[in-house]
Amino acid sequence: SYREDGVSPNRKIWFSEGIQLNETTEELPVKGIYDHVGFHAEDAAGFVSAAKAAGCTDVPGKAHWFMLPNGVKVEVKCYS
Repeated sequence: SYREDGVSPNRKIWFSEGIQLNETTEELPVKGIYDHVGFHAEDAAGFVSAAKAAGCTDVPGKAHWFMLPNGVKVEVKCYS
């Protein structure tokens, strides 16, 4: 199941599995229709730390975000 906020092309979609997609019309480093992908994790800081150890980089000004080597931004949230 999922929940939506807004309308395309600026819609946010949250899936029950803890995945979030955010559409955008902005020009991004990676061609596509999403601004970033979000995940739910029990330990957001640990998730980001492991991603950086695997070669991902910081997203300036975003504490629980990282960028994949191909430019896709990832947000990690902790709902505890």
